[in-house]
Amino acid sequence: MIGLAFLYIFMQITGYPSVLYGSTTSVPFSTNIRYLGYLVTASTAVVMVSLLQTKIINHKLVGVSVLFTINLGLLVWLGGRGSLISLFSTTLIYISYLAFLGQLQKNRLILLLLLTLVSFYFAYICNIFDWNGPLSLIRSSTSPADDAGIDLNRLSSNRIAIWTQTLEAIKDKPWLGYGPEGYRFHPEHIFGLQPHNAILQLLIGYGLFGTLIIIHFYIKIIILAVKQVLDIKNKDIIESRLALTIIISLSIHSLVDGTFYHSQPLYLIIISIGALFVIESEGHSINKDGIK
Repeated sequence: MIGLAFLYIFMQITGYPSVLYGSTTSVPFSTNIRYLGYLVTASTAVVMVSLLQTKIINHKLVGVSVLFTINLGLLVWLGGRGSLISLFSTTLIYISYLAFLGQLQKNRLILLLLLTLVSFYFAYICNIFDWNGPLSLIRSSTSPADDAGIDLNRLSSNRIAIWTQTLEAIKDKPWLGYGPEGYRFHPEHIFGLQPHNAILQLLIGYGLFGTLIIIHFYIKIIILAVKQVLDIKNKDIIESRLALTIIISLSIHSLVDGTFYHSQPLYLIIISIGALFVIESEGHSINKDGIK
């Protein structure tokens, strides 16, 4: 939050980067709030992991609790349903993981629930626009219905129309796709520059062959990460957990948005994967005497 404040001040004083494109200065991320939503989804998931750690002492726990409330409050305030679905799913996965290892503390779980309620409350009282805040989720789910019943396309912010059109385009070139930016340059594309789904984005761009290759490497990375977080002898197990949490949260988010189309979340993904590789290489560099 402090970093965003300094960024805002810098942009307003200097006019950068807006002046480079001949546009006026504005609040950071104001042209597309999803950019900020990507980053806050990952940061909230990271703080959630820290909050549930058993080794955090009391004075650090207070700071982590404040960070969680601020991050989750901002995430709810932004009103992104995909972000909340991603965070909720990631939290359930991580809680199940801790329960499997016998490391889940009931008092930390209760604290997590209480802070979640506080975050939603702060997001509610700070609501100033029609498109943001907890009430935006309710308004979206109670949008006007058409003659056939609930308008699922409107409820999904045109996702149904986008995915339907993308699937039709994939059928025309299923094996090799249309190449990079395949959706963007498809003559019949609608609603934006990407299909708001990572799998469809890969299929329309690189076809079935390219998609299977990318998914193959993705699965190998997930297997590597799971191996690390289940290894109780891993001295960097916390770092492995954080890296895997970022990858999982953004991967779930990518199923309903263009998460892997934009550079910000991809940067976080690459850093997380790099961390997993470093941890793995350090583990293999220890010889039989336990000395590097």
